[in-house]
Amino acid sequence: MRSPSTTFDKAKLNWFLVSGSHWLFLLLICGTFGAFGVVHSQNEEKPTWVDWQNYTIGATGIGIPDTSLPPPVQKEYVLEKARETAAELLLGSVEDLYLTSNMTVQDTLAADSLLASRVKKLTQKAREVDIRYMSDLSVEVDIQLPLTGELAKLLLPPTGGGKAVAIDTLHCPLCGHPWPLDKPFPKYLFSLPTFGGQQYTGLIVDAQGLGVRPALAPKIMGDEGEQVYGVGFIDRGAAVSQGIVKYSKDLQQARTDSRIGQNPLVVKALMVIGERKTDLTISNAAAMILHHTENNLNFLRQGKVIVVLDND
Repeated sequence: MRSPSTTFDKAKLNWFLVSGSHWLFLLLICGTFGAFGVVHSQNEEKPTWVDWQNYTIGATGIGIPDTSLPPPVQKEYVLEKARETAAELLLGSVEDLYLTSNMTVQDTLAADSLLASRVKKLTQKAREVDIRYMSDLSVEVDIQLPLTGELAKLLLPPTGGGKAVAIDTLHCPLCGHPWPLDKPFPKYLFSLPTFGGQQYTGLIVDAQGLGVRPALAPKIMGDEGEQVYGVGFIDRGAAVSQGIVKYSKDLQQARTDSRIGQNPLVVKALMVIGERKTDLTISNAAAMILHHTENNLNFLRQGKVIVVLDND
């Protein structure tokens, strides 16, 4: 994790001791996002945030006046310091993101200096969304960067190559396991291949209560260990343009999201897995339903997947 600069240390001291409006501003940000059910996380140690529903990351930099400078250059100096601090904080926040279940972005950048340089340049070009000139002559600058687009191109692992779950016998439509050969299949049940023939438009995985954490490249696994969805199944263009999954904190809101269409398959996650609790397992039955038709595989390729997190 990156250490804050001396500039930020001074800004942070000023933040606590001089201007209570700074804290009020950040609290208003959190309250606004929370009111609309956006998956928003706030760093309590540094003024940074991640909006996982809209796939953006941001930071607030503070510039502190230098009384040794003449007034004519003071305003530009403070503004530039705020911009520098914001860019530094944003880079640190990007590095702290979970990339996969066992890697952060920082882990990836540490192994590739050229990639690290490109990511740093990208954060330095982040869009300014607000500048505030405070009564104590300090300046606050908010910057924001999409987690999709150029950043996703740099950070996401290769996509494609996933293998569909094979279905070659009758399976129980409840648990998804093969039906015993020595037992007749009940007439009042649908076999999994028949049940799985329904045409869905997207997937919602209800992971509420499991403590799953957002990541740039999460995986959804079957309960027998097969990868059902993740970088192996989504097309590169879809992954870069919209993210591998969309996160939500409201199941009903997720049902009406245009990303997953009018008839999504809704499944309950069984457990969260992985070192950083970013990956999920679903039942084998749900996995085979998803992989049984080309239509369902196609919406997976298009990234029409929403994961519903704890609403806390």
